[in-house]
Amino acid sequence: MKYDFKDGSGNAKDFFDQKLKQGELNKRRGMLQFINGMNEKPMRDDILVFDSHFGHVAIVINVTEDEVEVVQQNIFMTPRQTFVLKFENGNYTVGEGRKPMGWLRKP
Repeated sequence: MKYDFKDGSGNAKDFFDQKLKQGELNKRRGMLQFINGMNEKPMRDDILVFDSHFGHVAIVINVTEDEVEVVQQNIFMTPRQTFVLKFENGNYTVGEGRKPMGWLRKP
């Protein structure tokens, strides 16, 4: 998958615009944005966005009923990582402890 961001500036956490609603177009990034804990689960090739010091992004490579696997850089000895995927009351939550704010998807 090729990613061509309209604006690639800022820290990794800045890729996610917390003012947007579920499924809205993040115009700065040119991607649809989904909030963790809402009604849409990640799909292959989505980009998870984490809100740590400068943030972190990871690309989804596999999704099952109960896991999301990503590939990433700059996490020591962990280029691949699996996160728990929970479905409760019609909503999907990725992660336990370390959770992404949400994910971006090509329209």
